Amino acid sequence: MKFTKIILLVIMVLSVLLIPGYGVEKVKNDDKLELKVAALESLLTMKSDSVLPILEKFLKSSVNLKLREKAVFILSQQSSDKAFSLLVNLAKKDSSSKIREKAIFWIGQNNSDKSYKHLSDIYNSSKDSRIKQKIIFSLAQLNNEKAFTKLSAIAKSDPDIKSREKAIFWIGQTNNDKNFKLLSEIYDSSKESRIKQKVIFSLSQLNNEKAYTKLSTIAKNDPDIKAREKAIFWIGQTDNDRNFNLLSEIYKTAKNIRIKQKVIFAFSQLKNEKAFNRLVIIAKDEKDNELRKKAIFWIGQSNNPKAGKILEEIINEK
Repeated sequence: MKFTKIILLVIMVLSVLLIPGYGVEKVKNDDKLELKVAALESLLTMKSDSVLPILEKFLKSSVNLKLREKAVFILSQQSSDKAFSLLVNLAKKDSSSKIREKAIFWIGQNNSDKSYKHLSDIYNSSKDSRIKQKIIFSLAQLNNEKAFTKLSAIAKSDPDIKSREKAIFWIGQTNNDKNFKLLSEIYDSSKESRIKQKVIFSLSQLNNEKAYTKLSTIAKNDPDIKAREKAIFWIGQTDNDRNFNLLSEIYKTAKNIRIKQKVIFAFSQLKNEKAFNRLVIIAKDEKDNELRKKAIFWIGQSNNPKAGKILEEIINEK
């Protein structure tokens, strides 16, 4: 039956390809498209007052997405108020979500109060989660206090959880005390595990002592087990003695087997001899067989030249 379906599919494809003039027509269409792209790109060298009427008319009449996206880019490179207004109109009203997204992106590259105002208005009126997330990215590109305030409000309390997560992500991409304080506040006030985990990731991206201390505290004793696991994971992604010592402390004091398993995995991510030796100690001396098996597994995955000998010793244990 499966073979029959494949044969039928091949016949259908061949029947299309063998239509007289099919290949020639496709080549002609491709050539025409390339010429139109070249013509649009040439508009970049012309004066804005000559270009805008052409772009405005083309964007209203064309249905080719590739060409319309190219036209939006060329529109974004024009520096006049008229060009900006056309871009805003596309972002608000265009029937294609792809074109709206492109326009939103380019509005975000214009760092001004008017960009913030329009992005904020579109965000507040939109019910499309994907559009909202594109606006969040554009807000994050605006280097001004109003945009940060809007991003903070979204991260703290937006009813769309995906939007909150996206805002939290972008806040974590700028390393400063203000962003650390905001992320810390969101973490402490949130009751949603998903939000906490996103904050943990963002904290791990901030390269400062306060963020590290917060991450360490979560990893050691947060009542949310999933949050502790996530913090341990991100601590294990940076290979240094301080992280090794912190993970060793957590393993020693943890009573929850899931936490111990996450620490074993984190040890396996630290590509240093101390972490490997700690896995060996767990594999040989740990009382819990499940934890020993985890350590043995990661020893086997380690590519450490000592791994074979260690595994042989365990195999030959009396």
